[in-house]
Amino acid sequence: MSKITITNRSSNKESPFTEENLINILNKIDSNSPNEIIEKLSDNLDNISSKHKIIIQYTAIEGKQEISNLKINTGFTSNWDASKDGCLTLSIDLNESKSQSIESVENSEGIDKESEIPNNSNINSLLITIYWISV
Repeated sequence: MSKITITNRSSNKESPFTEENLINILNKIDSNSPNEIIEKLSDNLDNISSKHKIIIQYTAIEGKQEISNLKINTGFTSNWDASKDGCLTLSIDLNESKSQSIESVENSEGIDKESEIPNNSNINSLLITIYWISV
């Protein structure tokens, strides 16, 4: 797997997995194919909790350096029990090596984080949001 950055997370008391669990699962997936990553992630998360429904949303971004001026903004709203239900969003830079460090940002709403992409490189990223709903 590649460099993983936690970009946002909700605060709640009953998350079905920790960030460390999630990162360990992702690091064990030996693929750069978005479909394979999501399928294997889903299979692993399905085994973690029978008390939660898991929804995984992803966006794959590929392109040349020339289009690196992209701004991608996505959002959602929900009516749920904030103490039991929540979400976590992460970014995987599929160009980075597996040995890169894992970064995390503090919990907040509307994080607008810009990252610099090295010159003469391709963009190959996967944005993943995992939602869990207590049943």
